[in-house]
Amino acid sequence: MSSVGSEVLLPKYLSSNESNAVAADAALVAAAVALDAAAVALLDALVSEVPALVADVEALLSLVAAFVADVAAAVALEAALVSLVPALVSDVAALVALVEALLSLDAAAVALAAAFVAEVAAFVAEVAALVALVDAFDSLVDALVSDVDALLALVAALVALAAALVSLVDALVSEVAALVSLVAAAVAEAEASFALVVAV
Repeated sequence: MSSVGSEVLLPKYLSSNESNAVAADAALVAAAVALDAAAVALLDALVSEVPALVADVEALLSLVAAFVADVAAAVALEAALVSLVPALVSDVAALVALVEALLSLDAAAVALAAAFVAEVAAFVAEVAALVALVDAFDSLVDALVSDVDALLALVAALVALAAALVSLVDALVSEVAALVSLVAAAVAEAEASFALVVAV
């Protein structure tokens, strides 16, 4: 028995039933052969996929190892983070204290600036008062100079008046002397007249 294409050559002495059975058997054999070929091809494909599957498994194992390492690193990082929380709280408290100190320093700086401004204002007022005092002193000196000039003029007038008074006294003394002489002469004249009268 041989097959060419899909036709099966049968001996001529077989009956039609036997021919049908043989044809069915041949079809089954052909189907089995095709199935075996397909199975072989599938097996070949499966065998060819094995390296890729192994590579995928290895990659999966690598990923699992990396994931485990990442989980361990995450756990370590979380532990480090938890350990940093107290330090962070301390740093925040220190920062708050620093801000409070800075605010206090700012308030002190503002108060110091206000005190400095007040001190400058007081200094300016004192300088103004000193300038006014100097002006008053200058005015007083000017008035004193004027008073000295007037006093000198008054002294000069007083000296002139004293000189005039002395001259007047001298003239008065002269007048008194002349009057005394005149009185003496009058008395002498009167005595002479009286003596003449008595003599007659």
